Amino acid sequence: MQTAKFGYIFLKLKISTVLNYSSNTITIMKTLSNARFSGKIVGFALSAFIVSASQSAFATDYTVPGGTSRTTLTTGTTNDDTYIFNSVSGIKYQVNGTSTIKSVSVINGAVDIAIGTLNIDINAASGTVNALTGSSWSMNYFDLNFKNSVADSTALAQITLTGALNVLSGSTGGTQYQNMSFANINAAVGVGGTTTIGNDMSGSTGGNTSKLNINSGATVAWTGAISVGKYGQINATGAFTANSAVSLLTGANLNVLSGGTFNSNGTLTANAGSFVTIASGGTFNVGSSGTLALNATSTTAINGTFNASTVVTFGGIVNSSGAVNISSGGNLTINRAATLNSGAYWTVYDKVTLQGASGEGNTAVLTVNDGAKLSVTRSSSNGARVIFSGNATVILNAANALVINGSEAMSLVTVMGTTNNKLYINANQSFNNLFVNTSTFDMYLDDTSTVTFSLASSAITFTTEADLLNIYNFREDAIYVGTNQTIKDGIISHTKLYDDAGELLGSATVIGGYIALVPEPAAWAAIFGAAALGFALMRRRRR
Repeated sequence: MQTAKFGYIFLKLKISTVLNYSSNTITIMKTLSNARFSGKIVGFALSAFIVSASQSAFATDYTVPGGTSRTTLTTGTTNDDTYIFNSVSGIKYQVNGTSTIKSVSVINGAVDIAIGTLNIDINAASGTVNALTGSSWSMNYFDLNFKNSVADSTALAQITLTGALNVLSGSTGGTQYQNMSFANINAAVGVGGTTTIGNDMSGSTGGNTSKLNINSGATVAWTGAISVGKYGQINATGAFTANSAVSLLTGANLNVLSGGTFNSNGTLTANAGSFVTIASGGTFNVGSSGTLALNATSTTAINGTFNASTVVTFGGIVNSSGAVNISSGGNLTINRAATLNSGAYWTVYDKVTLQGASGEGNTAVLTVNDGAKLSVTRSSSNGARVIFSGNATVILNAANALVINGSEAMSLVTVMGTTNNKLYINANQSFNNLFVNTSTFDMYLDDTSTVTFSLASSAITFTTEADLLNIYNFREDAIYVGTNQTIKDGIISHTKLYDDAGELLGSATVIGGYIALVPEPAAWAAIFGAAALGFALMRRRRR
C-alpha cells in the first residue's frame, strides 16, 4: 500500500465506497464522512471486516476474496455511508447483524445478499436521493428497510434497477423470512425486469415467507411488473401505487390493511388459489387505466373500500362487509360468487351482470344478506338494471336488497337465449319490472316473503312465445303485478306455478293484481269429480 506524503492533515470528506475487482477478488475502498486521517493508507486482506465512523484513515482498501461463499459486509456504519458494489458473477454478500447506511450503488453486475438487516435511511429534508441504483438485486433471509429519519420531509427516495429484483427464499430445508419494507418515506421505484416476491421453497418445515411491506407513513410508486409467488405477500398500511402489472400466483397474498391504500394503474391478476384482502379501514383503487382479473378460484375479501371508474369483473369468490363504489365509466360483471354480508353497501354505475359458465359449479351467484344492499346508479342512456346472462343466480336474504339510486325499485333483465337464470326471494322485495327476453327465468319463494312489481305498464313482460317464467313454492297473494290487461295476458301465456317439491300446480292468471293459480285439467277434473260426488251424497240424504 502507498503512504501519503503530506503528513498529518485534517480534512472533512464525503463518504464514498468503491469496489474494484481483479480475477476472483473484490477491493472495497471506503472513505468516511467527517473523518480525520493521518495521511496513511492501510490495506487489509479480510474475508470479514468492520469499519466505524471514528476510524482515522483517508482511505482504507479492503480486499475481499471472491468465489461463491458469503462475504461479510461492514456493520456499525453511519447514515453518511454508501455501499458501492462493483460485483462479479458468483460473489455473494451478507450482513451479520444490522447496518444503517444512506444509499447503495451497484456499478457492475448483480448483487446477491443474505443474512442480516440493511437499513437505507436517506436522512434528507428535501430533494431527490438515489437510495438504491444498479442492475439486479436478489435477497433471501434478509431484511432491507428504506426510511427517512427526517420528520416532515419532502425528499424523494429513488430506487432504480435496470434488471430484476428478487425477494426469495433460498432454502428448502429450513424456515427463512425475507422482507423489503418502506416506512416514513416517499419513494419512487423503477425496476426494468420483474420483481419477484416469494417462491415455493417450503421443504418439510412449512412456509418461507417473502414480503413487500409498505408501512405506515410510506408513499411508494412502483413502476415495473411484480410477480407474487407462493408464500409471497404485499402488505400495505401506507400508500402503494402499482403503475404496472401485478400478478398473484397460487398461494400469494395482497393485503390492504387498516390505514393502507393500494392504487392499481396496471393489470392486477389474481390467479387460482391467490388471496386479496381489503381490511376494514383499507382502500383499494382501480385507476382509469387499470384492469382487474380475478380467477374463478381466487378469493377476495372487501371489508374496507373498493373504488373503480372502469369496467370491473369479479371472476372469483368475493366476500364483503365493506363498500364497493364503481362510478361513471364502469360497471360490474360477476362470473363466480359475490356475497354481501351485513354492513356491505355496493354502488355500481349502470348495471350489474351475472354471467356464469357452462358446467356444474360455474354458476354466477350474487347473495345479499340481511344488513347489506346493492344500489345501481342510473346512467343517462339506460335504466339501471341487474342482468341475468345465463347460469346466473341471485339470492336475496335482505328486504329490498337491490335498488336504483339508493331507494328506487330495481329492474331485472334476462339476456336473449339464456337458461338457468334463478332468483331466490327470502325477504320482501319490490322491483320495478322483469323482462324475460327469449329465455327462461325461475323464481323461488320462501314461505312468508312477498314480491311487488311496481311499474304497472311493464311489471312482467315477455318478448317471444318461447319465453317462460317458472315460480316455485307458489303461494296466493305473494306476487303483485298490477291490473294491466297486457301484463295479465303475458303471465297467463308464459307462467307455470310449482309447489316447493317442484311438482306442477298449474298455469297462472292474475286476480286482483296478484298472480293466482289456474289448476291444470287433471286438477279441474278432480275438483269437478269431488263436487259431483258431494252433490250425489246430498241427494241421497234427502231421499
